[in-house]
Amino acid sequence: MYEVTAGNLNKAVKRNADRFPDDFMFQLTNEEFDLIFQNGTSSFGGTCAR
Repeated sequence: MYEVTAGNLNKAVKRNADRFPDDFMFQLTNEEFDLIFQNGTSSFGGTCAR
């Protein structure tokens, strides 16, 4: 959306955690991750690295 990589967004949140709302980020469980990213490709066509 803002052309910011996930890695850079994660760094910004870690550096400025108090500036983001508590519900801004979430972490998937391994089971949730496996459901969404089966065979390394998501339902929206993106790929991921574990």
